[in-house]
Amino acid sequence: MPVGIAYRWANQSQPMLNPHADSVSCFGGPVFPGPSTTKNPASGRLANLPNELLHNILKLLDLESLETVRRLNTAYWRIVEEFYVYRLLKEAAGPTLRMIHLTGLARHTSIRNLYTELRQPHCRACGDFGPFLFLLTCTRCCLNCLNERPEYQLAPDNYIEEKYDVPKCAINDLPVLHAPKGKYGGNYWYINHYYWCDMISVWEARKLARQNPEAWHKFDAECNSDTRTRLLVTYPSRASRKPKHRFRGGGSPLVLSHHHFAHHSTLRWPRLGVPSGERQRLEYGRFVEWSFMGSTAFPYFNGGSLEPGTYCSACRYAREISLEQVNIQSQREDAVKLRQNYNRAFLAEDIPAHYSECEAVNKKGYLVGACGSVEEYPWQRGGEDFMVRVDGKSCALRGINLDWSCL
Repeated sequence: MPVGIAYRWANQSQPMLNPHADSVSCFGGPVFPGPSTTKNPASGRLANLPNELLHNILKLLDLESLETVRRLNTAYWRIVEEFYVYRLLKEAAGPTLRMIHLTGLARHTSIRNLYTELRQPHCRACGDFGPFLFLLTCTRCCLNCLNERPEYQLAPDNYIEEKYDVPKCAINDLPVLHAPKGKYGGNYWYINHYYWCDMISVWEARKLARQNPEAWHKFDAECNSDTRTRLLVTYPSRASRKPKHRFRGGGSPLVLSHHHFAHHSTLRWPRLGVPSGERQRLEYGRFVEWSFMGSTAFPYFNGGSLEPGTYCSACRYAREISLEQVNIQSQREDAVKLRQNYNRAFLAEDIPAHYSECEAVNKKGYLVGACGSVEEYPWQRGGEDFMVRVDGKSCALRGINLDWSCL
């Protein structure tokens, strides 16, 4: 008997580094010159090594070095192409490899670390299933940790230099992620970048700021994990007004575009009389949207198949319904809990256990997602619903007219 309804996010990279975005697809895949075609290509002393030892050596290389070895001649090209780890990464996580090359992090990403993350399913920060990869550290992560944990905060290099007085020479020693233009974020608003941006880790820059007491004080006040709270920008008392920047869904959060942000200046505020305290928290919210500029979807390979992540449709429905409510700001704790449940992904075999404790199913009786009245991205997600049985096996739904008596 089926115990619940689940879905798989059709495009998990939608709010972050998206290999399917128009600004990225025009670049195609990474282009490398072919190997030199000598008459008698030789692999040198590597030919005397057993394949097992040779593959262990290749594991220690970063992606850029491996591509350099691959281009030496046809003998080395054949060695790399027969390397089972490299072949698996290309087949299972080709879009992820493409984003690593496109963002300029190939020299900082080792084959061994990437393969290790491919074969383990858990977020390194919280232990839940992590369907994403944080490229700067090559670690698997989940969407909730991208929202809430300071280790995943990113910021433009000139923003860090100007706001926190970190020397430029010190920033240059940090790994830089070249984020392409596009839309990033997906909780309450998104940032629409119309240009490429060099991003660095705020966590690493914070270590540099320790050398400057004034800069460290600024970091400590703004980057502390205890104060890293999200702000839902709704003003129920002003719902009857007609502001210049309209509300989505009648009192739901504003969607702030690129015009409301300057990546090396302060926010440009809509004229809504925002209190100074809310202003400070909103400015801090930029770190959350910037965090999405360093991550992309990364499936888990369990040895036989790929697992991109399974989400609870009842939690999605509860979340999308709440975004239409004007008084959601007064229910801060409930809003945070709904967001965390909405963003949580599961392995297919683990989600049946979630239904036994899912509040949206047990208390509210929600069964399906796909709340049709909610507006488009960044809130509503695409993905076909399917039944999940007790043993974790799935059964795809046929059409939209489902006989719920079977439940």
